[in-house]
Amino acid sequence: MNTKISEMDTQLKNLFPIPFKKGVSEIFGEPALNPVLLRLLPAHITAGQLQEAAGLTEQLTSKESIIYNGYRLNKRRAEYLTGRICAKIAVQSFLSQAKIHPDPLLLPDIEIANAENGRPTVHLLEQKTDLLKMDISISHSGNYGVAIAAGSRCGIDLQMQKSTLLQVQEKYCHATEYTLLEAFLPNYGVLTRQTILWAAKEAGKKALSHWQMPGFLDLEMCSLQKFPDYITLSLRVNNTRHTLLPSEVTVAAGIFEDYALAICLVREEAGNARTARS
Repeated sequence: MNTKISEMDTQLKNLFPIPFKKGVSEIFGEPALNPVLLRLLPAHITAGQLQEAAGLTEQLTSKESIIYNGYRLNKRRAEYLTGRICAKIAVQSFLSQAKIHPDPLLLPDIEIANAENGRPTVHLLEQKTDLLKMDISISHSGNYGVAIAAGSRCGIDLQMQKSTLLQVQEKYCHATEYTLLEAFLPNYGVLTRQTILWAAKEAGKKALSHWQMPGFLDLEMCSLQKFPDYITLSLRVNNTRHTLLPSEVTVAAGIFEDYALAICLVREEAGNARTARS
């Protein structure tokens, strides 16, 4: 039993860069933020890995288990399992640090479902009603999964640096953005810069999707500031197409191995927040 717990603790070690995490908390003024980054968890059904995966799948609720078992590909199972576990740990940590929930929650007591628009939502199984003023976001790419829980509308994205991003950059990158990235991040390669922009816009889209889902080109980077451990980007929102959205949002971005990480929080509580600032 102790061996099983020890192995699970190792698998659930949060790899999210601590300096970046501190920067995110300062930028958005939410000290309880605890983004969770995990290596893809084992989800294979081979004899050698069945026991290893079993302890992790026990952290899923019955509804989550049905969805998990519905995936045929082990890679897809691993992505789903990792995303859910990341989100549960992020929720557990946020509720504890923000002192919202009086008692420590176990991971199986937290259920991550999907709303009609696809956004992940949180349900506490021991609560008769959901008292949570909390939002979550999940992402995965390559060999990792990541999630965040926050008291504001949030979006998180993890994107591996792939050359295919350069082949389709006209679909997400304005010419002015390319020039701005080149001027402010001269020590980064073109692929790294474009991956940061992609991840930043994905995080922004997710945070804004509570009201309306903008397209990549509906968000335009208008300024960028580089710090030792992270970058902040201001994204202007095309309000002629999306009248319910704020005029601008802030995204924090960073590099982890060969991946770009990005987080966006939007504090508006209702639509028509065109003059509100993120």
